[in-house]
Parts: sequence; structure tokens; C-alpha cells
Amino acid sequence: MWFSILSGIVAFVLWCVTDTSLDPNHFRNSRGEITFWGIVSLVVVQIFLWTLAGLFAAWIVPHLPGFFLTGWRLPITLFCSLFLQWFSLLMILQSVWTIVRPTLNTASVVVMAKFGSHWAKQVLDNGPRRFHLLDPELRGRAVQGHSKERVSE
Repeated sequence: MWFSILSGIVAFVLWCVTDTSLDPNHFRNSRGEITFWGIVSLVVVQIFLWTLAGLFAAWIVPHLPGFFLTGWRLPITLFCSLFLQWFSLLMILQSVWTIVRPTLNTASVVVMAKFGSHWAKQVLDNGPRRFHLLDPELRGRAVQGHSKERVSE
């Protein structure tokens, strides 16, 4: 039991010190664009790989040769296995949060805009993706903006 607690503490400390930020260059496609599906695919692949690492760490211990499971080596083997399981879990949770956080932020701003917040409407209007269908006033500005762009071309 104390191996699990100790390995969890060590995994958490190392996870806190590890640079797990995702560089925007990781998400760029061949044309240099950052796309939604590029981000999601990269994060889903990370979740899949860390899930495999955690499952492998749980599965491998009983299948190891007796050399690793006898005497003083057993606590080290168990500690390493539990450490990898905890670290994998933390990485999975962080990757899921990478997807969920922006989704929740955008949803909350959309709800605020629906209830009449001028700040939220301005944020949505200035964002990289336009939510012009929220408000007739915004829809009118979007149509005028598109017609001005076409006329100037």
C-alpha cells in the first residue's frame, strides 16, 4: 500500500516539474496552419499512448521473470510499475483537460452572449471563428463586412 502512495507522490512531483506544454509548432500541418483536427488528433494520440503505457505497466509485473520479482528487487519493480501507472494517469488527465478547458470556455462565452453580455459578443465577434448567428445585430455586421470585402476585391 505504501508503495502505491509513495509512487503516486513521486509521479505527481515529477509531473509538476516536467514540461508538458504543447508547442504550437506541434499542431501545424504541412501548410503551416493550426487546425482543430490537428490539435484533437495529437491530443487523442497522446491519450492513447499514455493509456497503453499505463496498461502495460499494470500488465507486465506478473509476467516478468522471477529475477525481477524475488528478494529486494520486488519492491523496486512494484514501485516502478506503480509510478508509471500514476504518471500515465496524470498525463491522460492533463490531455483530456487540454481538450475540455477551451471547449468549456467557449461554451460559457456563448451562453453569456446569448444572455446579452456585450463583452462576450465582442469576444466572439473578434475571435478566430465567428459566431455571427448569435445576434441579429452581429449577423447584420457580418453580412455588411463580407459585402465590403467583396466590393473592395
